Amino acid sequence: MDVAFCIKSLFCEIGNNQTNLLKITSLFFGCPFKYGFFTHLYYMAFYYLIRYWFRLGMWFFYRHRAFNVQSGLALKGPAIIACNHPDSFLDAMFFGACMDNPVYFVTRGDVFEKPMVRKILEALKMIPIFRLRDGKEKLSLNQQTFDAVQEILRQGGIVLIFVEGFCEYQTELQVPLKKGAPRIVAECWQQGINVRVLPTWLRYDSFFDYGKILDINYGVSFGKEITEGIDNVNAQVLQINKLTEKQLLELSAVRNPYKPVSKAVKYLLFPFAMLGKLINLPFYLPIRNLIKSKTKGTTHYDSVLLAALTLLYPFYLLIIASIAVVVFESAWCWLLVLAFPLLARMYLLWKK
Repeated sequence: MDVAFCIKSLFCEIGNNQTNLLKITSLFFGCPFKYGFFTHLYYMAFYYLIRYWFRLGMWFFYRHRAFNVQSGLALKGPAIIACNHPDSFLDAMFFGACMDNPVYFVTRGDVFEKPMVRKILEALKMIPIFRLRDGKEKLSLNQQTFDAVQEILRQGGIVLIFVEGFCEYQTELQVPLKKGAPRIVAECWQQGINVRVLPTWLRYDSFFDYGKILDINYGVSFGKEITEGIDNVNAQVLQINKLTEKQLLELSAVRNPYKPVSKAVKYLLFPFAMLGKLINLPFYLPIRNLIKSKTKGTTHYDSVLLAALTLLYPFYLLIIASIAVVVFESAWCWLLVLAFPLLARMYLLWKK
């Protein structure tokens, strides 16, 4: 993963969608032309910028990502990714940044309360779902969410739903699964929308350490064929959840192989790794400590840390490089913008 690859992928993805530009821009929040055409274009540009910037940032946040099969990355819609939810927004970040096709997310509705935040979240393809704790009066708004998800699926989109219904630092499936996702699927089938469900399991080797190993286990997608002979919607919902739970339990036991760097390579990396740690620590430590104190008692530490590091790191690099250019009066100092993150990556590989 490098900058050139990200830029190439961005233009390829936008190019592939040119003929469907109107349809794509109409899908934000599942409401066709909720905003003006040029506002949609602005939202698209913002979405793709964040998408590929975070894809690059994950190269420095994860030590390794292991897949049981990589074909899941190329999933095409209409589809629902039925996933466990072990690590807050970090789970959604992976799918948003790394899947080949754009992914919409169903997420907690209370974070949409401020208008400006709501617009940003909508631009990032997030759709609110309200819980009883958000207030009984807001539960009726969930019908808008279901309608939005169905419209996205009707247009061939992909929606990520965390089927456990809540987030916990856990490595085991939290059952029983919620019925929201399978009900959407069953209703789509009733309307002739051939949605497929892809059970997916995420596992982190740590919920707090920097430089994680992430296991991504994709199951076998299924569609309406699993309800052959079952006409009742409630019975279809139970069948969908039964198969989803069965696959997730099986996927939770899969451990993907990871081969760390050899001792010889670690010896070679050592001086560069220590330099990378030394020069990046003044940036990393204050942010980590601040976020740790602000997210204490929640499951948001990892996701907020990744977001903060990814968004603020370029400013740190520009400040350091600018100071070096002034002090040493050499344009070569701008290479520090590349050297700092590469040395940080070497530390990540050497660390464990």
